[in-house]
Amino acid sequence: MTKPLKDKIYLAVQISLFISFILPINIGEFELSHDFTILFRLIAFIGIAFTLLALLSFDYLVSPFPTPKESSTLKTTGVYQWSRHPIYTGLIVFFVSWALANQSIYQVLIALIFLGFIYFKARYEETLLSKKFNEYTNYKKKTRMFI
Repeated sequence: MTKPLKDKIYLAVQISLFISFILPINIGEFELSHDFTILFRLIAFIGIAFTLLALLSFDYLVSPFPTPKESSTLKTTGVYQWSRHPIYTGLIVFFVSWALANQSIYQVLIALIFLGFIYFKARYEETLLSKKFNEYTNYKKKTRMFI
């Protein structure tokens, strides 16, 4: 099945933000104590661990596209009982905390753009999930979008 253009655009923007985040661009720095740097690195790894838990809780490969697969089922247990989008939540935590740990204004800006982008991608995805799963409306009422 061919993916909608909107799905392809969302994926392209997300990949572009990942690449932008790791580029060695320096537009300014700020100073944090060594203790805060260590704390933010630890939080970044917790974000990655949360993302991995969400990915591993599926019996099939998760698609990077917002449109749910034909064979997909609604996951509401495990980390999905705390967040409707735990993969995105973990990535947001990683981006923001890693940028702070690196004391990079450039990475903080990319992380903030990523946060906004993920919010809109999640909203689009939720529209599609609501159409596919009748129980999604109730799930939305009792579970936060992100943590």
